[in-house]
Amino acid sequence: MIKIIASMLSFGKKGQSKIALKKDDTNTQNQLMVDEYVYRYPPFPKGIPTAPIETIINSNQEMIQEIILARGLAGNHNAKKAEITILEPIRHLAEIVHLLPASEKNHFRTPGGLFRFSLESALFGIRYAERRILTRVTPEIRRENEALWTHAAFLTGLFSESILVIARISVYSEE
Repeated sequence: MIKIIASMLSFGKKGQSKIALKKDDTNTQNQLMVDEYVYRYPPFPKGIPTAPIETIINSNQEMIQEIILARGLAGNHNAKKAEITILEPIRHLAEIVHLLPASEKNHFRTPGGLFRFSLESALFGIRYAERRILTRVTPEIRRENEALWTHAAFLTGLFSESILVIARISVYSEE
Protein backbone atom coordinates (compact mmCIF):
# COMPACT_ATOMS: atom_id res chain seq x y z
CA MET A 1 0.00 0.00 0.00
CA ILE A 2 2.86 2.40 0.80
CA LYS A 3 4.37 1.66 -2.62
CA ILE A 4 1.10 2.60 -4.29
CA ILE A 5 0.84 5.84 -2.35
CA ALA A 6 4.51 6.69 -2.94
CA SER A 7 4.15 6.03 -6.66
CA MET A 8 1.03 8.20 -6.85
CA LEU A 9 2.90 11.03 -5.15
CA SER A 10 6.04 10.54 -7.29
CA PHE A 11 8.35 9.70 -4.45
CA GLY A 12 10.06 7.10 -6.60
CA LYS A 13 13.12 7.54 -8.78
CA LYS A 14 13.49 10.67 -10.86
CA GLY A 15 12.00 10.44 -14.30
CA GLN A 16 9.53 7.77 -13.24
CA SER A 17 6.03 8.77 -14.26
CA LYS A 18 2.94 8.44 -12.12
CA ILE A 19 1.00 5.28 -12.66
CA ALA A 20 -2.59 5.33 -13.80
CA LEU A 21 -5.13 4.41 -11.17
CA LYS A 22 -6.77 1.07 -11.51
CA LYS A 23 -10.04 0.04 -9.93
CA ASP A 24 -8.22 -1.52 -6.95
CA ASP A 25 -6.22 1.68 -6.49
CA THR A 26 -9.43 3.73 -6.44
CA ASN A 27 -10.88 1.45 -3.77
CA THR A 28 -7.66 1.83 -1.79
CA GLN A 29 -7.91 5.61 -2.01
CA ASN A 30 -11.53 5.50 -0.89
CA GLN A 31 -10.57 3.28 2.02
CA LEU A 32 -7.79 5.69 2.98
CA MET A 33 -10.25 8.58 3.03
CA VAL A 34 -12.65 6.57 5.20
CA ASP A 35 -9.82 5.56 7.52
CA GLU A 36 -8.69 9.16 7.84
CA TYR A 37 -12.20 10.35 8.70
CA VAL A 38 -13.34 7.48 10.92
CA TYR A 39 -10.12 6.48 12.69
CA ARG A 40 -8.58 9.93 12.92
CA TYR A 41 -7.16 11.05 16.27
CA PRO A 42 -8.00 13.54 17.47
CA PRO A 43 -11.36 13.08 15.82
CA PHE A 44 -13.06 15.71 13.74
CA PRO A 45 -15.15 17.98 15.95
CA LYS A 46 -18.80 17.08 16.15
CA GLY A 47 -21.71 19.42 16.62
CA ILE A 48 -23.30 20.31 19.93
CA PRO A 49 -27.07 20.08 20.26
CA THR A 50 -29.18 22.91 21.61
CA ALA A 51 -30.99 22.80 24.94
CA PRO A 52 -33.33 25.13 26.79
CA ILE A 53 -31.52 27.67 28.98
CA GLU A 54 -33.43 26.55 32.08
CA THR A 55 -32.20 22.98 31.56
CA ILE A 56 -28.59 24.20 31.44
CA ILE A 57 -29.07 26.26 34.59
CA ASN A 58 -30.88 23.47 36.45
CA SER A 59 -28.12 20.99 35.64
CA ASN A 60 -25.70 23.24 37.57
CA GLN A 61 -28.06 24.09 40.43
CA GLU A 62 -25.70 22.84 43.16
CA MET A 63 -22.91 25.16 42.02
CA ILE A 64 -25.34 28.08 41.77
CA GLN A 65 -26.53 27.40 45.33
CA GLU A 66 -22.90 27.43 46.52
CA ILE A 67 -22.44 30.83 44.86
CA ILE A 68 -25.59 32.16 46.54
CA LEU A 69 -24.38 30.86 49.90
CA ALA A 70 -20.90 32.31 49.39
CA ARG A 71 -22.44 35.73 48.66
CA GLY A 72 -24.54 35.47 51.81
CA LEU A 73 -27.83 35.64 49.96
CA ALA A 74 -29.41 32.36 51.06
CA GLY A 75 -32.90 32.36 52.49
CA ASN A 76 -36.29 33.64 51.44
CA HIS A 77 -35.66 37.15 52.72
CA ASN A 78 -32.81 37.56 50.19
CA ALA A 79 -34.53 35.83 47.26
CA LYS A 80 -35.16 39.02 45.29
CA LYS A 81 -31.62 40.32 45.79
CA ALA A 82 -30.19 36.91 44.84
CA GLU A 83 -32.34 36.89 41.70
CA ILE A 84 -31.09 40.30 40.60
CA THR A 85 -27.41 40.08 41.58
CA ILE A 86 -26.66 36.39 41.07
CA LEU A 87 -29.24 34.59 38.93
CA GLU A 88 -29.71 37.23 36.22
CA PRO A 89 -26.00 37.37 35.33
CA ILE A 90 -25.86 33.56 35.41
CA ARG A 91 -28.88 33.33 33.10
CA HIS A 92 -27.27 35.88 30.78
CA LEU A 93 -24.06 33.83 30.72
CA ALA A 94 -26.03 30.67 29.94
CA GLU A 95 -27.60 32.45 26.97
CA ILE A 96 -24.15 33.44 25.70
CA VAL A 97 -22.14 30.25 26.17
CA HIS A 98 -24.99 27.71 26.01
CA LEU A 99 -23.47 24.19 25.84
CA LEU A 100 -20.04 25.11 24.52
CA PRO A 101 -17.04 23.28 25.93
CA ALA A 102 -14.30 25.33 27.57
CA SER A 103 -11.55 23.49 25.70
CA GLU A 104 -11.15 20.86 23.02
CA LYS A 105 -8.98 18.33 24.82
CA ASN A 106 -8.51 19.40 28.46
CA HIS A 107 -10.70 19.96 31.50
CA PHE A 108 -14.28 21.09 30.91
CA ARG A 109 -14.22 19.69 27.35
CA THR A 110 -17.72 18.24 27.54
CA PRO A 111 -20.82 20.10 26.34
CA GLY A 112 -21.66 22.74 28.92
CA GLY A 113 -18.07 22.82 30.12
CA LEU A 114 -17.59 26.54 29.55
CA PHE A 115 -20.69 27.33 31.60
CA ARG A 116 -19.52 25.08 34.44
CA PHE A 117 -15.99 26.52 34.30
CA SER A 118 -17.41 30.05 34.48
CA LEU A 119 -19.51 29.17 37.52
CA GLU A 120 -16.51 27.67 39.29
CA SER A 121 -14.39 30.71 38.43
CA ALA A 122 -17.10 32.97 39.87
CA LEU A 123 -17.23 30.95 43.09
CA PHE A 124 -13.46 31.03 43.51
CA GLY A 125 -13.50 34.77 42.75
CA ILE A 126 -15.99 35.33 45.60
CA ARG A 127 -13.92 33.23 47.99
CA TYR A 128 -10.74 35.04 47.05
CA ALA A 129 -12.33 38.49 47.39
CA GLU A 130 -13.67 37.72 50.85
CA ARG A 131 -10.17 37.01 52.14
CA ARG A 132 -8.78 40.38 51.08
CA ILE A 133 -9.01 43.60 53.06
CA LEU A 134 -9.05 46.53 50.68
CA THR A 135 -8.55 49.52 52.90
CA ARG A 136 -8.07 50.48 56.52
CA VAL A 137 -11.15 52.64 56.83
CA THR A 138 -14.02 52.39 59.27
CA PRO A 139 -15.95 49.11 59.32
CA GLU A 140 -19.11 50.74 57.92
CA ILE A 141 -17.34 52.03 54.83
CA ARG A 142 -15.34 48.83 54.47
CA ARG A 143 -18.50 46.70 54.54
CA GLU A 144 -19.95 48.63 51.60
CA ASN A 145 -16.67 48.47 49.68
CA GLU A 146 -16.21 44.77 50.38
CA ALA A 147 -19.72 44.00 49.09
CA LEU A 148 -18.92 45.82 45.85
CA TRP A 149 -15.49 44.19 45.65
CA THR A 150 -16.96 40.72 46.15
CA HIS A 151 -19.66 41.31 43.55
CA ALA A 152 -17.07 42.61 41.07
CA ALA A 153 -14.97 39.49 41.70
CA PHE A 154 -18.07 37.33 41.10
CA LEU A 155 -18.85 39.04 37.79
CA THR A 156 -15.22 38.94 36.69
CA GLY A 157 -14.95 35.22 37.36
CA LEU A 158 -18.31 34.57 35.74
CA PHE A 159 -17.60 36.36 32.46
CA SER A 160 -13.80 36.08 32.24
CA GLU A 161 -13.79 33.17 29.78
CA SER A 162 -16.84 34.19 27.78
CA ILE A 163 -14.48 35.65 25.17
CA LEU A 164 -14.01 32.06 23.99
CA VAL A 165 -17.46 32.29 22.44
CA ILE A 166 -16.30 35.00 20.06
CA ALA A 167 -12.69 33.93 19.61
CA ARG A 168 -12.92 30.20 18.96
CA ILE A 169 -16.35 29.30 17.68
CA SER A 170 -17.23 28.24 14.16
CA VAL A 171 -20.89 27.74 13.36
CA TYR A 172 -21.90 25.28 10.66
CA SER A 173 -25.24 24.11 9.37
CA GLU A 174 -26.24 21.06 7.39
CA GLU A 175 -28.20 23.28 5.01
